[in-house]
Formats: sequence, structure tokens, C-alpha cells
Amino acid sequence: MTQIAPQIMAFTKASSSAQEIFQTIDRQSEIDPLDEGGQVPTTCIGDIRIEGVSFAYPARPDITVLDGLQLSAPANKTTALVGASGSGKSTIIGLLERWYDCPSGTIFLDGVDIKHLNLHWLRTNVRLVQQEPVLFAGTVYDNVAYGLFGTSKADLSAAEQRGLVEKACKDAYADEFIERLPKGYDTELGERATNLSGGQKQRLAIARSIVSEPRVLLLDEATSALDPNAENIVQQALNRVSKDRTTIVIAHKLSTIRDADNIAVMAAGSVIEQGTHDELLARDGAYARLVRAQDLGDTGTGPGDDETERESANRVKLARTQTQSSGLEHAVKEHTKDGIHYNLIWCIWIIFREQKHLYKWHLVLGLATLAGGATYPAQAILFSRVVEAFQLNARSGVEQGDFYSLMFFIVALGNLFVYAAVGWASVIVAQARGFLSDNYRRY
Repeated sequence: MTQIAPQIMAFTKASSSAQEIFQTIDRQSEIDPLDEGGQVPTTCIGDIRIEGVSFAYPARPDITVLDGLQLSAPANKTTALVGASGSGKSTIIGLLERWYDCPSGTIFLDGVDIKHLNLHWLRTNVRLVQQEPVLFAGTVYDNVAYGLFGTSKADLSAAEQRGLVEKACKDAYADEFIERLPKGYDTELGERATNLSGGQKQRLAIARSIVSEPRVLLLDEATSALDPNAENIVQQALNRVSKDRTTIVIAHKLSTIRDADNIAVMAAGSVIEQGTHDELLARDGAYARLVRAQDLGDTGTGPGDDETERESANRVKLARTQTQSSGLEHAVKEHTKDGIHYNLIWCIWIIFREQKHLYKWHLVLGLATLAGGATYPAQAILFSRVVEAFQLNARSGVEQGDFYSLMFFIVALGNLFVYAAVGWASVIVAQARGFLSDNYRRY
């Protein structure tokens, strides 16, 4: 019983957690990804229009994230969304993927309300590349081929699928490091691909997103977590895969979206400016202020700007600082050399020798501690005797059970006196030592 009682709390927590899990499982989702209903168009052009969309997250219904948003993303063009944090840029991505449904307004894909489209078809034609890529345990080929799952290309032969995977990796500039891996496309990445750099992971994620040849590509801060060198390579890959498909880019670094066909500046959940880089600079409005804040005023007007930016990035050098490990090791060695090396027995003897007037209380404390520690073997012996009582006849078993129950009660009484003695002696010893320490400090 003493071993079972502490587990009651674990059972209580498990039952309360299970109730929440079962409620989540039984809840009927308003957006069911397994629902086979909805329209399944034969082709997807990629023209996106957002008309009068207002939205607030269910967890914060009193905070309006999008307020009557009007936005157009033409087919086969790149549309960039810029603005301060909290202006609703990433919320648009969630609504396009139908993680949420907007209560007012409509989002059209090729002139059809996305609520009327088959959700599986929508998400296989609208692909997303996020800031932090997620890769799985398996080979390089497997991670990219996961992008074919659920599409018509999943039924192709193994050779045809491998051709699509290799083409996607070349388009994402991932083939150059894949060829250097020990087994190429058959190299095991391990859990979360920890043996790859951030830029390499991002390029594999881009390849996985485009392997099924989607018509719409969503890029949510795809390069913000990378160093300048990796960012430059990934940005070139994004520019390459964005051709001939509708692309919506969310970026805080304006240098990555200078060449976008359409730039929408957002604030407070709505679009306040829209146009190309040069057009918005000429207006000298909100976008121009963002450009001046990032010192990009005239960086997008010359044909050699990309080379200039790469040269300036290459000139950035990281300051090297000398590690302090050698000094730390030297200090540790000195301390070890000059330190005091006493074993436990000798330290205890020093304590008793310096405080002879407390030896009686130390003796009481030691004996009481030993008696308290003897409780567990005593309980084990009594428990074994109790088990033997179940093997006797009824009368003898009851007598033995009563006797050993009394023994358990006596052990409990003994613990009462033992721990009382431990507490009393410990307080006296601690107070006496504290008094001596105060006198030493005064002296």
C-alpha cells in the first residue's frame, strides 16, 4: 500500500489528460482535411484575389488581425508582402492554406471561392516554405519525394519519380551539396537532419515543395534565419523556382523582394500601398520609409547590384575572440594543486574535534539517523512475514496478521521518536555552530 499510494496522483493526472485528448479526438473540425467533398478543377492557373477579408484568431476574438483586406496576386507573378510585425502578413498564408476560414470576405483562386474547393486539391496546388524547415529521418530522396504524396505524380514509376526529385533539387540548387554527400540522394539524414546546415535544409524544403510542380508557392520568411552566404544561395534558388508560377513572398529584408512584380505594404491588417519597387519609391510613402530604414534607397536600379551586394557580403568578417579555456584549465590546475585533499572520515573527525562540546548531540544525531535508516529494512522483514501469514490456515493467519500489524504500528511509533530526536539535535547543533560563527566574525 505504501508503494501504491504515491501513484494515485499519476493516475489522476493521466485521467484528466485523457479527458482532454478524447475531447479533441471527438471534436468535429470545421475544416476537415480528409473530407473528399468540394470542387476539383482540372487545371490550376494560380490567380489569387482577396476581397474584403476581415479576420480575428479564435483564441483572440477581440483583436482584429485583418480588416477589410483587398489584395490581388496575378498568376505567374511574384507578389511580396511587407510591413511591420503584427500587420497580418503571415495570417494571409494561414487563410490561403485554409488553416482558418475567414468569417467575412472571400478568397478566390482562379475565380473560385477556396471554401468551395476540395481541401486536399487546394493544399497540393498551394505549397508553403516556412522559416524553419522540417525534415524527417530518412534519405535525401525520401524527404524530397514526400512532396509527391497525395498528388497524381505519386502513381508514377520509381524511375520517373526519381527524375522529378533530381530536377527539383537542381532547380533549388540542392544538387551541388547532395553530390558531395557519402551516398548522394540515398544518404541517411538522421533525426531532424542535424548533419545538414540551415541553408541546405532550406533548399531541400524548397525542392520538396516544388517537386509536384504546384502552381502557387508561398514563402514565409524563407531566408530570415540564415547567414548572409546561405541566404544568398537560397534566395537565388527561390528566384529560380518562382518563375512561371504564382508566388507570394513575406519578407522583412526588403533586399530580397526588390525584383518582385508586385509589392504590397501592409499596416493594421490592410494594404496601404501597392506597386513595384520603383513605383513605391517614387511615391515616397510608407515603403520608401522602410527602404530608407534599411539603407536600400538606390540598390535596385543598376544591373550590377547583385554582384555589388555579394561583394559587400563577402567583405563581412566575423571577429575572432580568443577562447578562455586555456586560462580556465590553468586556474583549475592551480586550485587543484594548492587545494586541501581530505577524505570524508577525516573531515568528520575535524568537525568533532573542533566542537567537542557538541559531541553528545552529534552522538544522539548519529544514532537517531541510523535508527531512522533501519526503518526500510525493518519494513521489508515485516512485509515478508505478512506474506507468509497468507499461507497459514484462517485462524493462524489472522493471529499472525494482527501481530505483524502491531509490529508495523510499533515501527511507526519508533519513527516518531527517532525523527523527533533528529530534528531536535539538528536544531541545537545548527544554532550552536551559528553562534560560534557570529563570535568569530565579531572577533
